[in-house]
Amino acid sequence: MPDVMRIARRILIALVVLAGPLTAHGQQPDSVAVRDSTRRDRVARADAARADSVRADSVRRSELARIRGEPRASADIGGGAPTGRTTDQRRMIDSGRSRPRVAVAAASVTGDMIADLSPRAAARATGSRVRARDIEGAIEASYGARTRGVLSLTLTDDGTTQRLTSTDAAVVVSLPVAQASVLVGRTALPFGRVARLHRHELMFPDQPLPVRALLGADGLRGTGVQLRAGRDLAGSTVTLELAAADRFGTRVDSLHPGESYDQSLAGIAAGGRIGAQFATMRSRVDLGVSSITGKREQPIGCVYEGTVGPVPCPEAVNAANTRLTVFGADGQLAWGGDALVINGEWLRMIVGAADMPVFGNAAFAPFYGGVSGTYDGGYVGARMRLTGVLAVGARGEWLQNPAVAGLNDAWAGGYVDVSPLADAHLTASYQRRVPSSSALATLPIADRDARDRIVLRGTVVIGRHPDVGRE
Repeated sequence: MPDVMRIARRILIALVVLAGPLTAHGQQPDSVAVRDSTRRDRVARADAARADSVRADSVRRSELARIRGEPRASADIGGGAPTGRTTDQRRMIDSGRSRPRVAVAAASVTGDMIADLSPRAAARATGSRVRARDIEGAIEASYGARTRGVLSLTLTDDGTTQRLTSTDAAVVVSLPVAQASVLVGRTALPFGRVARLHRHELMFPDQPLPVRALLGADGLRGTGVQLRAGRDLAGSTVTLELAAADRFGTRVDSLHPGESYDQSLAGIAAGGRIGAQFATMRSRVDLGVSSITGKREQPIGCVYEGTVGPVPCPEAVNAANTRLTVFGADGQLAWGGDALVINGEWLRMIVGAADMPVFGNAAFAPFYGGVSGTYDGGYVGARMRLTGVLAVGARGEWLQNPAVAGLNDAWAGGYVDVSPLADAHLTASYQRRVPSSSALATLPIADRDARDRIVLRGTVVIGRHPDVGRE
């Protein structure tokens, strides 16, 4: 049986032994003071930290309340989301920023009035002497940073009839490489310089003779797709333009070939231009080479077997599709801004094979009345600004004209342009037709009597005219 008293005595001794050090430690007043001081310091520091936290939180809440009360929050330095907005608000703002918007980049209304003061204007069958020749409305709109569209509608009066045409109707999309863009729609095709201009942008009443005879009376336009690219190289800007369009040149409504010119891919017009622009000695130089090929209707006469001479063709067909290829080179020198501008262009047409109608036979060939062989032509022009509102210019043009059996034909003339406002012009021009003696002999009497042309033009552009990348 265990000795209870002995066990209790041992426990009592252990408690006395443990109580000794505790009593000795409790009898050190200096150590207690140090400990109490340390404890007070920790508490004071904690209280100070809590007070600082409360003050900082109060400042943050005040600033947040101020920002929320403002109509627009300021963005951070890195361009991130505005501060002082909830997550949903920031998401809505970011969504609004990234969504493209339609914006009108340019718009204009143009009026071009002409007064033909030529001595024998009636002989050239130009219709009314005074008329509002062109009234054009144009607009350019952008969608986001890379897409824009251009629409130009022109009401044209040629003196006898009026018609509304779509001069430009295209969408241009910028590509992220090589300063490139793609154009889809109707606009000027990339050939030369003046063939791209609207008629109201010319100083003389019409395009130069080789342009209107070989390319088209109103320049060279078509519906299709174009690829444009540019690059800065050795201090100059080099451009490349390629195009494929529905046709080459303006259609003549009286000609019916029976089969569409673009029945196959070989009939679609295609071409392009390579250009270079650089500055030197206070002047700017533009150079370019162009080419285009396609099919165009050419008149034919038909003959039945056993008859002599042309007679009406069956199925009302009176034309054949003929391949035409034109090469060109152009240049312009502008000195002192537009103080002096000299430009010129050379063109050469090569006529290819003609697609005779499906019912054709060898007897039809002698009655082909279209172009054949080669034709060369060109023009040289100069413009000098005398004062801020007065400028003078001159232009000479020549062509182996298909209209006069390929003989040498030419025009020469000058003009005076007064522009009291930047987009208002009053221009008086004089031109004289100077064909070779052989060509003069082939001209109709009316054309021989109307070789002088005097025209007074007034042109006003209200607004900013859209730009579709023309020269």
